[in-house]
Amino acid sequence: MMESSWSWLPDLVLESILTRLNPLSGDYFRFGAVCKEWYKITKENKSLIHSATQIPLLMIPSINKVKSRRSFYDLTNSGRYDSLHSLVPYTIKACGSSYGWLIFLEKTMQIGLYNPFVKHSRKNRADIGVIKLPPVMSTPNAIPYEYSVYKVVILFGNPSLTQDYVVAAIYSATNSLAIWKASSRVEKKWIYLKDVREDLVDKSYTDVMEYKGLIYAVSASRGIISIDPFSRTGNNGLVVKEIIGWPFIFRTPTYLAESSKAKLFIIRRIKELGDYYWHNNLKFEVYKLKDDFENSTEMEQVDSLDGDAIFVGDGKSICIAASDFRNCKPNTVYFTDDGFMLPTRYGEVHWGPRDTGVFSLEDDSIKPHYPYDDSTQKFLPPAIWVTPMF
Repeated sequence: MMESSWSWLPDLVLESILTRLNPLSGDYFRFGAVCKEWYKITKENKSLIHSATQIPLLMIPSINKVKSRRSFYDLTNSGRYDSLHSLVPYTIKACGSSYGWLIFLEKTMQIGLYNPFVKHSRKNRADIGVIKLPPVMSTPNAIPYEYSVYKVVILFGNPSLTQDYVVAAIYSATNSLAIWKASSRVEKKWIYLKDVREDLVDKSYTDVMEYKGLIYAVSASRGIISIDPFSRTGNNGLVVKEIIGWPFIFRTPTYLAESSKAKLFIIRRIKELGDYYWHNNLKFEVYKLKDDFENSTEMEQVDSLDGDAIFVGDGKSICIAASDFRNCKPNTVYFTDDGFMLPTRYGEVHWGPRDTGVFSLEDDSIKPHYPYDDSTQKFLPPAIWVTPMF
């Protein structure tokens, strides 16, 4: 007797259904999550999704508040995708997200890349959805290990599709910058920028991205630098150049994002001063380099994103054309908190991840984008943007 199952539908029928789905919607990902055969068809047709810009989903606690897994929330549809849950415990703080991969810091100080959109085997963790990088630094003594790495970003490609990707890490209490190249023919180790060009390279980094074939990093004290990780002429294979400098600004988180029109946006997060000012967001200021990009050393403030929307937080900063997505608001900054409640050895605590919302450049207003429950989530890490990819 033949077993009746959706998994036995002919490939041509499944492919026909898949082509009728919007690759930018959650239905595309739910299709791949039905069963092994449907996931296989989705993966074989991944060009549909990799050729399109994706809107980030917000990774949040599961609907039943089980701390061993997380769910995803679509802000544009106000919908929760519990079928696309991740088996990563929500009590673990992610230190980054890029190309659909989550980045975590282990107690050994190893950096782990985890793809929540790949079906993992509980018995065999050594699959394409789990990548282990060497420790970026020794175990810190003064602060919990989760806070010793501020942000990790995957650059120049999805590790599922290429071996030429690069990983950049902002680490230590001084927010230094290190680079790791997956394609390196020599011993794969971190390259620390403080040893490359001391006259140009400073600390206090807050964000890093790829732009026009180079790595761009922003420092609160120095400004913006570019790094060529593929050059063979520089020290340690890196060539560093200062793009633009500015005076030191105390504790002003700054992000970098490429617009849908290939412009470089510089986003400054302005917070209210006070005892807990890092959790009282006032507004965002957005700048862009002047049009003469090759020789530009100046930036100008803008009051419009040309219809784009920017997503910032602990993960890779993302900029999309709002018109491509239903209910996505143009000329806005979607933001998540960059801290959570932490008991200290002195009994003090920091406020939970409540500083989230949508900032409008048109009227300087801030509105909520996800219902935050202070009573149950204040001891949990902040939500993080994840761009779904297979």
